[in-house]
Amino acid sequence: MLFRSSGQCYSPPKLNTAILKNSSKSVFDIGDTLIYECLPGYMKKKIIAICLESSSWSSVNDDMCKRKTCPTPADLLNGRVQTTGSSQFGSTITYSCNEGYVFILFSILSAAIRCDLPPTIPNGRYRKTQEYFYYGMVVSYECNTGPRGEKLYDLVGQKTLYCTSEDNKVGIWNSPPPQCITLAKCQTPVIAHGRIVSFTRPPYLLNDAVELECDPGFTMKGSKIVRCQINSQWEPALPMCFRGCLPPMEIPHGKRSKTKDYFSFGDIVYYDCEPGYFLSGSNFIKCIEPGKWNFETPKCEVKSCGQFLDPLPNGQVKSPSPPQLGTKVVFVCNEG
Repeated sequence: MLFRSSGQCYSPPKLNTAILKNSSKSVFDIGDTLIYECLPGYMKKKIIAICLESSSWSSVNDDMCKRKTCPTPADLLNGRVQTTGSSQFGSTITYSCNEGYVFILFSILSAAIRCDLPPTIPNGRYRKTQEYFYYGMVVSYECNTGPRGEKLYDLVGQKTLYCTSEDNKVGIWNSPPPQCITLAKCQTPVIAHGRIVSFTRPPYLLNDAVELECDPGFTMKGSKIVRCQINSQWEPALPMCFRGCLPPMEIPHGKRSKTKDYFSFGDIVYYDCEPGYFLSGSNFIKCIEPGKWNFETPKCEVKSCGQFLDPLPNGQVKSPSPPQLGTKVVFVCNEG
């Protein structure tokens, strides 16, 4: 049985109705959680995605954010209000005047929640589509490019910001602006007794992934997939290839005789169980070529106490059959 390193997740799910709040990583361990927050116009709610043992994310989708419902629009004097379908966020209404009347526009901007201009960033800019920004409006950032449109910087952080409010009076941007940093370029990963097997070719830029494998007869310690990070380094650290076995599994209610990062061919590990448990399987395993253990990891199973055979005069004994370690036995007397 060959034991592999723990899995990882990549590329957090992208939602159109929610924004990722708590992480800018690109590589995640099993059990890591991501928190999304629904955008303005949707019911305030947090959505959680979990990195599963299958190296995939738990299911999240745009339907988890429910649209808010707008109040019924007021009647229009000498005019009509026409709705199209529901009154949920994103729906539209049409006002029209009765024959002989025309619209008189008036400003409602003073009642709206307004944000300051979006923050400026070195080596980049936000796409300016209007002079003023109000609650719910979204602004996108991009980095400067070269004279021929070539990429010079990596955008790190939230690409889009939206105008929101904490007190329904003062507008604020939901997060700090992103940064435009010097373009990340990682060197070609090289590991002794191993090679690259993915189709990605240099230059390796930000978030590019490379898959590695060991030569025949060697075992990998570490992650087989690494990604280029903003510091032009690979993450996780490059794995190593060695001749031997990865550590065997720990077993519940038991212990093993040796704890090392890796084991050489011929190394033997013994297993023993806690009091009240017995070992099911071989009490030792041996590291053999090409880098696996000769037996499956044993298990520690709870001992049985056997049936309670002594009768209880004028009473009865109640217990599961057969009673195991920790089982409660109840003695009950007959009536009278």
